[in-house]
Amino acid sequence: MFSFFKKVVHFFYVVYAFLMFFILMLWVAFFVFIFIFFPDPKSGNYIYKTCYLWAQVWFALIGIRHEIIYEDNCEVNKPIIFVANHQSYMDIPVTVHSLKTSYRILAKIEMAKIPIFGFIYKKAAIMVDRSDRSKRGQSYLHLKEAIQNGISVFVYPEGT
Repeated sequence: MFSFFKKVVHFFYVVYAFLMFFILMLWVAFFVFIFIFFPDPKSGNYIYKTCYLWAQVWFALIGIRHEIIYEDNCEVNKPIIFVANHQSYMDIPVTVHSLKTSYRILAKIEMAKIPIFGFIYKKAAIMVDRSDRSKRGQSYLHLKEAIQNGISVFVYPEGT
């Protein structure tokens, strides 16, 4: 009986977490839509800050707490290339919530096809089309341009 009750509670928690995720994504999409009219190459920083706030609110609403065990004192006024293992779909919210600097993530173009989320992703990330060698090279040029503009980049090698 207790096991059944636990499964029911878990089901409703998952539905609630997805609902909160979706509602907050609509909120972020609204601001991303506004920010796309800023021509400054660093205007993505507004998108990052909006996503940072999204992660804080979403984590609070669904009861997720995380602790940064080791924090390096990087020079945040210089561009940094972050590289990490891709473990789950929670990597992105945790990364956005943890880093204190704006950055662009290298993201596979397939993620841009997801409704609402894909729109945000296209505006906040550097997209890579893995299907063609020349298109992969284009993403390298975009990464290089971001770094030259003082924007940090984040790469999940297993995810892209």
